[in-house]
Amino acid sequence: MIVVTGASDGIGKAIALREDTKEDAVRIGAVFQSGTNTRMFEKAAEDFPVDSFTEPKDLADIVAYMLSRPDKLWINEVRIDK
Repeated sequence: MIVVTGASDGIGKAIALREDTKEDAVRIGAVFQSGTNTRMFEKAAEDFPVDSFTEPKDLADIVAYMLSRPDKLWINEVRIDK
């Protein structure tokens, strides 16, 4: 699994990776969310609306679910909105 964070064009990168690896035994999945509520934001000098961010455990549950699907039921993209 490849994780790309902070990508300004995550959808484009996911599509390109999917296209580049379609002949290989590689599955590409993308998770798009507004932000993840981590300690990084506690250290920032600005106020971030972390209450609207995804909790790390919730994000991990989504990724685990995507990876647990059988080969014939691959989930390509998940968009998380609050």
